[in-house]
Amino acid sequence: MRSILNPEKKVILIFIPVLILVILAIGCGSSDDADTKGDQTNNLPPGVTIETIESPSPSADEPEEIDIEKAQSALEDFLSASDLHLKGEYSSVTADGMKDGPTQFEIWMKGEKVRIDDSRSNGPRSLIVSNGAALYYMHDTKHSFPSIMPPEYYTNMFGQDFLKATSRTSGDGKSVIFSIEIDAFYKNDNAQAGYYVTRVEYKVDNDSVLNHVLYGKDSYGTKPTALNAVTQTFSLVEINKGIADTVFNAPF
Repeated sequence: MRSILNPEKKVILIFIPVLILVILAIGCGSSDDADTKGDQTNNLPPGVTIETIESPSPSADEPEEIDIEKAQSALEDFLSASDLHLKGEYSSVTADGMKDGPTQFEIWMKGEKVRIDDSRSNGPRSLIVSNGAALYYMHDTKHSFPSIMPPEYYTNMFGQDFLKATSRTSGDGKSVIFSIEIDAFYKNDNAQAGYYVTRVEYKVDNDSVLNHVLYGKDSYGTKPTALNAVTQTFSLVEINKGIADTVFNAPF
């Protein structure tokens, strides 16, 4: 029987089934690949898993390498500041090994004015240096009395000459220790003994002063050889932020 389809239509009808078979073959191939990957995971020995290992990224908290010039600049800014506000804790070790502290403190310094707040066994207190006098104020008992040290002992606390400092890198390599030799004897006029300061050290990183160590000993005027060490470790260092004069007023 003669076909009623023309040749062009025959070609189209033959092509359609072929195209369907090709699509099905590709689909089966993709499914087989996925099944093969699944079988690889499923066929692992008991207790064995496949993990993706990624290269670790550098930690943002990794300390910056110490730069001696940056540390020098940080110490110079500290020692030349017109005002300082510090918080932290101090501790001491005497020449014969007796330890004290740590004790929390807060310090304000502006020109020849100083205020140091801390708390001892007899309660919170403030030392205020102003108008040429150094007085302790006991907050619990509301009474005051002169310090055994003259005002200059406190106003010179961070008044050393930066150019006289020698330096060495700390043991962990993360900071610089600056050491300044001192020959200063402080004594009130009506006191029999005073305090001899021989050296001060500053631990500094690239940005700020971390601690301050004062070496000295009570004395009748003779330079001591066995020394006490008082360490102030800072948790806050603010330089030239502006301190109101009222901070140095008597608290009561």
